[in-house]
Amino acid sequence: MAIENGRESLLGATLCNLGDGLILRTAGTLADVERIAALGAQVHSDDQVAAYARWKLADGHPAIRLSDALFVEDLRTGKVVSSLCSFPQTWCYEGIRLSVREIALVGTDPGYRKRGLIRAQMHRVHHEMGAAGCLLGCIEGIPGFYRQFGYEFAVPLGSCAKLKLAQLPADEKDSSGSMTVRPMDLERDLATVMLLHRQSELEIQAERSEALWRYLEEAPAGVPDRQETWVIENGSRAIAYFRLRQNMWGPWLELAEMCVESSLGLDDRTVAYEAMLRSARRIAVERNYQGLCFALDPRHELLKLVTEMHAEPERQYAWQVKVTDAVELLKRIVPVLEKRLADSAYRTSNATLDINLLPDVARISIEEGRLIGVSWLPGPVRSECELRVSGHQFTQLVLGYRDYAALMDLSLEAWVHPQVRELVGVLFPRLRALVNGAN
Repeated sequence: MAIENGRESLLGATLCNLGDGLILRTAGTLADVERIAALGAQVHSDDQVAAYARWKLADGHPAIRLSDALFVEDLRTGKVVSSLCSFPQTWCYEGIRLSVREIALVGTDPGYRKRGLIRAQMHRVHHEMGAAGCLLGCIEGIPGFYRQFGYEFAVPLGSCAKLKLAQLPADEKDSSGSMTVRPMDLERDLATVMLLHRQSELEIQAERSEALWRYLEEAPAGVPDRQETWVIENGSRAIAYFRLRQNMWGPWLELAEMCVESSLGLDDRTVAYEAMLRSARRIAVERNYQGLCFALDPRHELLKLVTEMHAEPERQYAWQVKVTDAVELLKRIVPVLEKRLADSAYRTSNATLDINLLPDVARISIEEGRLIGVSWLPGPVRSECELRVSGHQFTQLVLGYRDYAALMDLSLEAWVHPQVRELVGVLFPRLRALVNGAN
């Protein structure tokens, strides 16, 4: 038996024989973790990858199990030659909880590439996701490569603007009055910080349990993406928090998250933002950073303030996301779709919307503003539908990364019949979204 996050588990299982002396296995021991970590450091030429693997797989993450790590072993040498992990997350889509699998720690020994080893591991993960009813997969990985597996950029991630050190307000300009900034005290502040996080204006964000918050806050020094949480108090009351980390692409401090109490007026919110900026400047000076990056939802209120300070915009990266079953995802978010209808001119309408996903067709049936059915249409079906998008474009549409007009502008493949464009705009608007990469 092996110890897995404090519990006993079976040793890693052999899943299949890949031929030529290679087998696909799940991790089952800490020795397996070490071999996966060593491969990651070798493939990416970065010892921090190994530290990240050990932290995620062997340091008590509340949701991750050793068996979430796959690897390919060469029986002739006993060497781990390829690996791929799938870490569970939960995303909240306007209050609807969605199970997600994050693909991570992907790599193959150069001597074993072009043998379909990553494809075999992706196939296994996607099979398990389907069996478990997990509707979304995501990955931060390199652009382009994961499109072949159905992944498309669809949820913002990373910096969208930055201020140089000289542009950040200095202490002598402090106008925060009674507002103070201090490091988060886990026992004292966790309940308040969790509440502020849940009350965020984001329409898509990752859910964090108390156990996950504690795990993240207790991350050891040296782990990539380790974040520090700071609390802003007004008098003795915590009214905001923010999280900082080192930007992975250079000597910049990065604001990875900021939530402010929703009941605060604009003036108080502005003072809280300014207090954060001054604190970030002090930290940047102490640690010899060049300035502050902002990894926020592009429509975050703070970005209006830093734009006035002449922040340099950056093209924001995004999670690449795969929808495993379009109809099941639509069924899962029916309450959200009905609320959008209720808040529109379609609150009492009847309509049928056929979505051609090239080649499969999904039908949404609406009666008196209620969704009475979401289903696949049996084939063969006509190619002329009210809405036509590829699977990749559907992912962007349903997750609010792009609306139908933007998709039509980008590709002739996307098309919406003029008679239903307003309805499609109501059902699938742009959304405020950001998923912090540290989860």
